[in-house]
Amino acid sequence: MSCGDSNNGIAGYFSVPATHSHLLTIAFNGMNTLTTKYHPYDFATKDDVAICIPRTKMRLTTLLFIQVMMNRERWRFSYYRKCYLEKLRRFEVLLPVLKDGLDEDTMERVVSGTPYWPYLNQMLGT
Repeated sequence: MSCGDSNNGIAGYFSVPATHSHLLTIAFNGMNTLTTKYHPYDFATKDDVAICIPRTKMRLTTLLFIQVMMNRERWRFSYYRKCYLEKLRRFEVLLPVLKDGLDEDTMERVVSGTPYWPYLNQMLGT
């Protein structure tokens, strides 16, 4: 994976071990810094891409909701105001929560309520 926008950030197919799958990545570099993408396949990344590994298992709809909320904040960064790991650690994105953690039911209702959800759900193989 790269910071590129085309082809979901795929820079090429190389003989390196794919170390991740079904995760979000965040671009630190490029024209659209902070661009967040979901990758439903095995992948490896370049060093200017953050890999988001959840501390606990999350539903696909939660990951896609987070992706949308992160992409809404891209305006904060640019080619000249890049995002980097330390900025990302301080970055906050608003998500629905309950007393015991994320409100994944609400996020699922929002994501699955979009007209495109049946297509996405089928395409992502869930």
